[in-house]
Amino acid sequence: MIALTDREIMVLSAVARGYTNREVGFIMFLKEKTIKSHLRSIFIKLGADTRTGAVWKALELGIITPPRRIDATQAR
Repeated sequence: MIALTDREIMVLSAVARGYTNREVGFIMFLKEKTIKSHLRSIFIKLGADTRTGAVWKALELGIITPPRRIDATQAR
């Protein structure tokens, strides 16, 4: 089993929801540079070359769950 830290899982979950590095940093009260560092570590651990590849691998391994869709009729 590949072991990501809790913080790496939080970063990857936000990336899976479509947030940019800057947005993830803002949400987590971290610098964008720190988010990039977490992503580099995630890429190495998961053997991924891209954000999308890392998200797919994490989904396949059950590390993160698929983002929930919001029904437009309920998002008022």
